[in-house]
Amino acid sequence: MVEGIAPERRPPFGGRPAVGPRGAKTQRRILLAALEVFAEHGYHDSSVEQITAAAGCSRPSFYQYFSSREDVFRALAAFVGRSVAEMTERVGPITPDAAGRPALVAWMREFAAFYDEYAPVFTGFSAAVRSDTGLADASAAVNAGLGKALSPRLAVDGDVDQEVVARIVVTMIVRANLLRRAVSGLVGRERFVGSLADVLHRVLLGPALDPVGGDDPADGDGRGSTAVPAPSAAGRASARRAGPAGSEPDGAAAQRALSPQGARMRARIIEAGRAVFPRRGFHETRIDDVVEAAGASHGSFYRYFASKEDLFQAIAADAATRLLAGLQAFPADGGDAEALRTWLHGWFDLYAAHGGIIAIWRETQFPGHELEDLSRDVAKGALDVLLQAVGDRAVGDPLVDAMALLGLVETMPHHVHAFGYFSQATAVDALVVIIRRGFLAVR
Repeated sequence: MVEGIAPERRPPFGGRPAVGPRGAKTQRRILLAALEVFAEHGYHDSSVEQITAAAGCSRPSFYQYFSSREDVFRALAAFVGRSVAEMTERVGPITPDAAGRPALVAWMREFAAFYDEYAPVFTGFSAAVRSDTGLADASAAVNAGLGKALSPRLAVDGDVDQEVVARIVVTMIVRANLLRRAVSGLVGRERFVGSLADVLHRVLLGPALDPVGGDDPADGDGRGSTAVPAPSAAGRASARRAGPAGSEPDGAAAQRALSPQGARMRARIIEAGRAVFPRRGFHETRIDDVVEAAGASHGSFYRYFASKEDLFQAIAADAATRLLAGLQAFPADGGDAEALRTWLHGWFDLYAAHGGIIAIWRETQFPGHELEDLSRDVAKGALDVLLQAVGDRAVGDPLVDAMALLGLVETMPHHVHAFGYFSQATAVDALVVIIRRGFLAVR
C-alpha cells in the first residue's frame, strides 16, 4: 500500500525536501493511518489529531510531510488516480470473441482488489472535492486521461464521442465496486469480477453472438442468484420516521396529530432545509441557519425534528422516493433507442430537481446513523427495480448487471450537474450506446 507516493518533506521543514529511510517510514505510517481514520470516521469527521494518534507520531512530525488533513487526502487521491490510469493502460489485447475476456477479467480483478484497499479514498472523494477546487481540477484531468487510454479499445460506430464513452465506462466500474461493498454479502467478488468483465466486453466491442461468460468455479455463490435482501428493520424504521417530506413524522414528537398550522410550519422547515443543505453542505449547516431561513423558532424546529440529521433524513427519504419512482419507468425494451434517450433526459431532469440533496447525501458519510441504513436500503430498492429491467435477457448476470447499471444512472447526472464533466446531451448520447450494448445486448 501507498508504495507509489514519493516521500519528501514540505517547505519550510529543512532545506532538503528528500527524506531518508526513516522519514519515508514515518510518511508511510501517516498515510496508512489516514486510510484507517478516513474509513472509520469519514472524510469530514477525521482530524489531524486522529491521524497522528493512529500513526503513533507527533503533530510536528505530521506537519513535516503534510499541511493538513486535506493535504493527506490529496496525496492519497493523486496516488489512486495514477494507479487507476496505469491499470487501464496495462489492459491486454481485447478481441470480440471469448478470447478477449481474460484480459478484462484480469483488469476487473486487479481493480476490485485495489478498490477494497483504498475504499476510503473513493468514498470520501465527493466530500473532499466540495472544499478543494484543486482536487476537482485534478480529478477532471484524470478522468479525461482515462478516456484517452481506454477509447482506442472501443468499437463504436456513429457520432458518439468515444472518449466520453470510455470515461463513463471507468466511472461505471468505480461506482459498481462501491455498490458491491455497500451491499456486501449479496455477490462474491469473483462472480462480480467475471460478470462486470462481461458487461465491459459488450460495451467495448458490442454484444457477442453468444454469451462469453459462465460460472466461475472460484466463486461459491453462483451466477444464478439474483435475490436482493429485504430492507433492514432499521432502514424500514428510518423511512417511516422520515416519511415523504411534508408528512407527519413517527416518534414522540409526532404522537400528536398535526394541525393545519403545524403541517405548514413543518413544510416550511423542510423547504428551508432543501435550500440550506445544498448551499452550505451537511456539516456546515446549523439548525440556526435552517430556522432563520424558515422564519421559525428553535422550539418549532424541535417540535418536528429531533436533530439536523432527522431533518436531512426526511428530505433525503423524499428525494429517494421520487428517484425510485423515476427508475420504475426505465425502458427495458432496448430496441427503441429514442425511448431510452427520452427516459434518460427525464431522469437527468429529475436528478437536477433534487440533485442538491442527493449530492449532499452522496458526499456525506453517516457511520452508525440510521441514514446509513436508509442509504443501503434505497440502493437495494433501486437494484430490485433494475433487476426487473435486465433480468429476462439471454446474456449477462442480472444482479451484477443491475449493480453496474445503477452505478451509471446514479452517478452520471452528478457528474453533469455537480462536476460539469460533460453536457447533459453528450452524456445521454454516450449512455444510450453503453446501456443498449452493455445491458440490453442490442448490436
